[in-house]
Amino acid sequence: MPARLELVRRGTAGVTSGPPRPPAPPSLHAVEARQLIEGWLETSFIGKGDAVEDLVHRIAALLARRDARLEPTVPVGDQPLFSGR
Repeated sequence: MPARLELVRRGTAGVTSGPPRPPAPPSLHAVEARQLIEGWLETSFIGKGDAVEDLVHRIAALLARRDARLEPTVPVGDQPLFSGR
């Protein structure tokens, strides 16, 4: 193995051999997504129609609620005239 590659290989081995770091806490979006999927998985779709369509509707509703909570931070003069809604 060329000398430069050997130094890189040895250098990275020392960095990773310390005590393991605790995992970072999940982001709020990850927690929100997990709750959405867990709730969806608990739903019985027998005789109710398409499971994928139900998931899409749940995601759309969640995003609509999130958008409703957000306040515009852009000055009024910089906002688009038509938002498409």
